[in-house]
Amino acid sequence: MDSQEPAQKIAAFLLPLLPYLLKVGEKAAEEIGKKIGGEAWDRARALWERLRGRERVQKAAEAAAALPDNPAIRQGMEAEIARALEEDPALRREVARLWGEAEAAGVTVTALGDRSVAIGGSVSGSVIVTGDRNQVGAGSLQQVKWPRNTLIEVESSMINAVRYDEERRLLEVHFNSGRVYCYEDVPPEVFEELLEADSKGQYMRANIIDVYPYSRGPCRRRR
Repeated sequence: MDSQEPAQKIAAFLLPLLPYLLKVGEKAAEEIGKKIGGEAWDRARALWERLRGRERVQKAAEAAAALPDNPAIRQGMEAEIARALEEDPALRREVARLWGEAEAAGVTVTALGDRSVAIGGSVSGSVIVTGDRNQVGAGSLQQVKWPRNTLIEVESSMINAVRYDEERRLLEVHFNSGRVYCYEDVPPEVFEELLEADSKGQYMRANIIDVYPYSRGPCRRRR
């Protein structure tokens, strides 16, 4: 197993879920990671459990999670993963096995743009589309960095997906009816609570609908 190419693939696979993988052991972060990633989360978590014991990989991952749009930092993470695999044959074999299982399960990584990554898992049918990232400054996830402008599928009889821009405090809600609304000035903790709510429809009616100003249609993207 040549380490460089697998390291690039593994780093690209882990990157969208790093904010949650770095919080493995914290219930809230793991619940959100699994909710977003589906089958991809289980595979990513297994890979990260083998890699995170390497101090240099851990530090490179923390830097990549903080600045995911920085190519040099991403390459640094790839390099540290490759180094760890080269230095430890047992680790290399175990990671190769786990990566082979991930590929066999249909968990793949596809670049969608200069700053976008899509993770898909054929087992769960889940999809995560990640573009810009941003940092949540408050709430139950204790400084977890949320992927900004990520469309997150949810289980609800009212809504099927949400998207949040913490910097501009915009919450985009895709309803099962097909309508899309953009709610303004929504705090990050409200977004977190919506994702964690047992009944997202009830939470929407009680805490978002008729509470925050809104417009019909998707939130406007920055150019």
